[in-house]
Amino acid sequence: MVSLLAEIPPSGGIILSSFIESISINQDSSLLDYCVMASGLVFLGLILINLYFQLFRMIQKSLLEYWQEPWNWLEFSRWTSFFFYYIFYIYHFVLVLKGVLITFAQDAKKSFQN
Repeated sequence: MVSLLAEIPPSGGIILSSFIESISINQDSSLLDYCVMASGLVFLGLILINLYFQLFRMIQKSLLEYWQEPWNWLEFSRWTSFFFYYIFYIYHFVLVLKGVLITFAQDAKKSFQN
């Protein structure tokens, strides 16, 4: 938080003061947090590689012939569930970050009013 203050005393002139306070928005990360994040990124990479190979197979075959195999429907439902999972994960992160920023703004407003 940064607070800049300028006062004009009755004797004239300007008195400037500043107050800088650093805070941590995120919690301290542990080794386990980094392992979970790395495994999630590896998982996403494998999903994208699988999607690339499936799209390549779809291009090689005709579109109707590709969708006649039941295994391909299972693959499609798996991609859909994975992408919904990652969309939910990102949405959850945005909601948490928004809550942290709102809390930070309220704290800054309270300290500014005092």
